[in-house]
Amino acid sequence: MPDPPDKPVPTGERAQFPETRWTLVEAVRAGGAAREQALNDVCRRYWFPLYAWLRRSGHSHADAEDLVQSFLARITSGEALNRLDREGSRLRSWLLHLLKNHAISAWRRERSLRRGGNHPHAGLGSADQRYAAIADAAGSPDETFDRQWALGILGRAIEALRSSYAEGGQEAWFAALQPALLQTGAHVGFAAIGESLGITENLARVTAFRMRKQLRQLIEDEILFLSGGAESAKQELEVFRAALSR
Repeated sequence: MPDPPDKPVPTGERAQFPETRWTLVEAVRAGGAAREQALNDVCRRYWFPLYAWLRRSGHSHADAEDLVQSFLARITSGEALNRLDREGSRLRSWLLHLLKNHAISAWRRERSLRRGGNHPHAGLGSADQRYAAIADAAGSPDETFDRQWALGILGRAIEALRSSYAEGGQEAWFAALQPALLQTGAHVGFAAIGESLGITENLARVTAFRMRKQLRQLIEDEILFLSGGAESAKQELEVFRAALSR
């Protein structure tokens, strides 16, 4: 019988978000290589949620791509991110607010310069294909933005968990138990999972429970990293849960 996997990440219960953990906003303010990496993180984590908001608001694929690119270039090339309060503002809602202003300004410039007509569209890329998969889902532009933001956090947390098991030589455990990460109770066939791993049904249940705790901690870590501090992280966690419950 194979040994159950070691805990790849700490799983201690957390009563509240710690105040001292390094966040994305703090990294932006740090300057140097830390700032450069943080700006890259802002672009990588928020590009598609911002793009999805624009598409849901009626922009074409090409126009949405152009607007996101120009918006992020403006945000990351200046000092705007330095003005984000540690506890007074949330990066997610702050970026969306600025994007809305950016889109309105771009529309006004286009209207005054061209008075109608369309930009030639480039070939549709992966972002458009990704958006097509969610285009029929219900929800306002703001709800779409929040849901894609939340799904991005969830996806990165699951990948981090998978990588930690793979590094420990236990990727087969993760693959077998992954369906149990987001499901509980009778919906999960723990007997079959245990049989596939050569373990008891009870051990499969216990390991899945531990994996879910590890996933929750990774999600909290990611949300805290994206937030300006502990209080903001608590609020963002509520937005995360609400967005995924729709």
